[in-house]
Amino acid sequence: MKKRILALILPVLFSGMLVSCNGNETQKSNPTLDAPTNLKFDFNTSTYSFTGSPNATFYSLKVYQFVDGTLDSHAVASSGMIRATEANTDYSGTLDYDFNAGDYRAVVKAIAPRYKTNQTQFEGKSTMLGAPEVEAKFNDPNSSGGWPGGPGGGPGPMGAAADPGAGEDEEKKEVTIDITIEATDKLTVDYTLIMTNTATNTTVYQNDHVTAGALNLKASDLKDVATITTDDKYSVSVQGNAVEGYLQRDAVVVEVEKSRGSPFPPF
Repeated sequence: MKKRILALILPVLFSGMLVSCNGNETQKSNPTLDAPTNLKFDFNTSTYSFTGSPNATFYSLKVYQFVDGTLDSHAVASSGMIRATEANTDYSGTLDYDFNAGDYRAVVKAIAPRYKTNQTQFEGKSTMLGAPEVEAKFNDPNSSGGWPGGPGGGPGPMGAAADPGAGEDEEKKEVTIDITIEATDKLTVDYTLIMTNTATNTTVYQNDHVTAGALNLKASDLKDVATITTDDKYSVSVQGNAVEGYLQRDAVVVEVEKSRGSPFPPF
């Protein structure tokens, strides 16, 4: 009989110990930090500010974009670690990212060891048009890039030397300039392109309605330019034209570069 009573009592006692242990675990669980407050984000200038959270040791700020009305789960920009200051009150800064026209959500998270994180968010809109990506290069049809054994001269990959007199009687072809404009937003319709001779500081070409894509300029397209050589010094400025309700970024300015030619041998 005593053994039967013990068999009934022990499971009850063991169950009570588990409840007691679980209760202690609940009491010892990490406390949650207060969320940062007063978060503000200017998506046109990429600047932010917020008020810190007591006991936080650092903060993380990330920005997400709404794509077709749905928030993308991948952040487009991040602050990295923002260490808590001694006062741990007011924080401000600028993210190294240009937010093109669209809707965004900024999220700042307070983090500390032995604490559960907490966060706050701020949603807003960028009305800033994207700056185009621009590339400008001389296009010299008389140069092959100087690969050994090719028209540029030197022994070829099979050991054969180029004929030094080859092509001497051929008429030299005109050097032109290739310009490529790549749009970075879906709103800009066309661009203003200005090309300047930097040696004389004069405008040699201007087109106020260039669309994104490739453009080839010949000497006859330029003002007071008889021929183009790869030793000329030109700069190209490209700016998106105004779109109602949106802001323009500064013009992108690049130098016209010499083409490096093909890295591969001719076959």
